[in-house]
Amino acid sequence: HDGRDIIYPKPVLVAGARRLEACKQLGWTEIDTTVVELYDIDLQLAEIDENLIREPLTALQRAEQLAQRKHIFEMKGGRKAVTLGGEQEIGFAKDASDKVGLSKTQINDDIKMAEGIPEKLRDELRGTESEDSLEDLKALAKEKDNPAAQKKAVKAVKSGEAKNLRTALKAEPKSPTKTATNMAMDELTECLREHPDQDELRACLAFFKKSSPWIGKVLRRLAK
Repeated sequence: HDGRDIIYPKPVLVAGARRLEACKQLGWTEIDTTVVELYDIDLQLAEIDENLIREPLTALQRAEQLAQRKHIFEMKGGRKAVTLGGEQEIGFAKDASDKVGLSKTQINDDIKMAEGIPEKLRDELRGTESEDSLEDLKALAKEKDNPAAQKKAVKAVKSGEAKNLRTALKAEPKSPTKTATNMAMDELTECLREHPDQDELRACLAFFKKSSPWIGKVLRRLAK
C-alpha cells in the first residue's frame, strides 16, 4: 500500500430496477442484494439477459437483444462446459437458451430476423404493429437480398398504404422477364428496320420462321 486511497468502481444495478423502486415506495431502507464483479462486456451480457427474462419486449426488440448477445458471446470466445469427455464448446443458441429460457429454434429465428433487417428500417418500424409481429418481421427479413423491396414495404406500412409488411411485400411487382417469343419478336423488329433490301429481308424472315413457330405463323398470315 503506498498510502493512497483505493478507488473502487461505483456499484451499478444490473437487475431488479422495478423491485428496487417498489421497495423504495414501501419505505424500506435496507434490502438483500447479490453483489458480483462484472466488467465491460460481462456487464452488458448480464443486462441483456435480465432484459430478455424480465422486460416486456416486442418481437423486434427481443431479436435485437439476442443479436447483441450473440455478438458479445462471440467476443468472449464462447463458453465451455466440463463433461466426462473433457471440455466441450457450448454453442450460442444453447447458452442463450440455458440463460433466458427461450428455445434454440426461436433464438436462431430471432437472430435471422435481426440480421436480415437493416438497422435503419428497424428504427422506422418502432411503434408500428409490425414491430411485434413475428410473421411480418420474418417476411421482411427473407427479402434481405432485395433492400429496395424492404424499404418500399416499410414505407407502405408507415404511410398506411398497406395493412402489414406481408401484404406490402406481396404487392411488390416482380421484375418482368422476357420470354423466348418476346426476345424473338424484338430481334425480328430490329431485323425489319435494318434490312430494307428485299433479298436480305426474305433471308431474315426465313430464319425467324424456322427458329420460332409462333412467329412463323404470324409471318404466313401477313404474307397472305
